[in-house]
Amino acid sequence: MRLHDWALRLESLIDDRLHTRFSFGQHDCCMWACDVILAVTGSDPVADLRGTYSTEEEAAAVMEAGGGLAAMAEARFGPEIKPLAAAAGDVGIIDTDLGPALVACGGATWLAASGFGVVAVDQSQVLRAWRCEVI
Repeated sequence: MRLHDWALRLESLIDDRLHTRFSFGQHDCCMWACDVILAVTGSDPVADLRGTYSTEEEAAAVMEAGGGLAAMAEARFGPEIKPLAAAAGDVGIIDTDLGPALVACGGATWLAASGFGVVAVDQSQVLRAWRCEVI
């Protein structure tokens, strides 16, 4: 269920993150996508994971314990949808040189956490997507 002011909340989050430095556990691919879901629904799909990691090694351990990024997304997000059917607030997964990463649909474009802020991701890179809901 989306909040009545979800579009404004999403726009505000995107504006706030445009110049935020990458930080494991704060502004990384997972927290970025889950912060989008939190802004849109008011529910946090990773409330139990916040504050549990702050380094690349700790993030890797959390992912391994959860069965990998895709398995964690399947377990925590809404129904899987085709990436082309995604709307603002939905989340997806892409492959990067460093491995899989979560991205968020900002409406006309997909957005990913980057070294500094958020960057646009081409629609063709999104391999899987989930409706913005929390299970």
